[in-house]
Amino acid sequence: MTRYTLLTLLSDGAFHSGRELGEALQISRTAVWKQIKALEALGLEVFSIRGRGYRIPGGVDLIDLDRLKSLLESTSSIFLEEVDLRLSTGSTNELALEGLRHGVHRGLYVAEQQTAGRGRRGRQWVSPFASGLYFSLAWRFRCGVTALEGLSLTVGLALKRVLDKAGYADIGVKWPNDLLVNGKKLAGVLIEVTGDTAVESQLVIGIGMNTALREAETGCIDQHWPICASKVGHMTALSCW
Repeated sequence: MTRYTLLTLLSDGAFHSGRELGEALQISRTAVWKQIKALEALGLEVFSIRGRGYRIPGGVDLIDLDRLKSLLESTSSIFLEEVDLRLSTGSTNELALEGLRHGVHRGLYVAEQQTAGRGRRGRQWVSPFASGLYFSLAWRFRCGVTALEGLSLTVGLALKRVLDKAGYADIGVKWPNDLLVNGKKLAGVLIEVTGDTAVESQLVIGIGMNTALREAETGCIDQHWPICASKVGHMTALSCW
């Protein structure tokens, strides 16, 4: 919680003194410095200037969990038993699979960063901190998996519909699981199935969206991607669920 609060304070991109941050967090300046180092470990660049304090150049766009829950409640008739937001996790799909193992019927798992994000065919999904949307939906269907053919295409079309309504242009769906903007990969869908697929299908629908990737973060990507995908807003994109 301390780390998230510190991130929130620094999210405006302005300088904040160690004293100011310490008073807000009710911790010492030394503890503030340690928390700053923890933020840097997430891949964030934090400037430190004596006499002025700390700042994150350009600020950082964080997902607001309370706002997310409010949007989900107001825009969807689907009841989610669990909505989980992490600053960093291995994979949101793994969180969703764990939720299914613990009896969750419908749950949403979101992260600001994935350290082991997965794409198709075992590929890595590059997931730098606060540079994209990384979320997975755990869902139990009362039918066999054969009745759900074409689900990845349906999910892609749902994402496109939301982005179209929000005013973003040139969004295309490439079957079976990609969204493209001007021929560059904007988003990918990874669906994983577990359990008795003949009677009840337990699915994880994972989505990764490149919203603000920076050149320095993308050296291992072997596809074209939008460096800043039309400034897709966090809440707009997630409200399709």
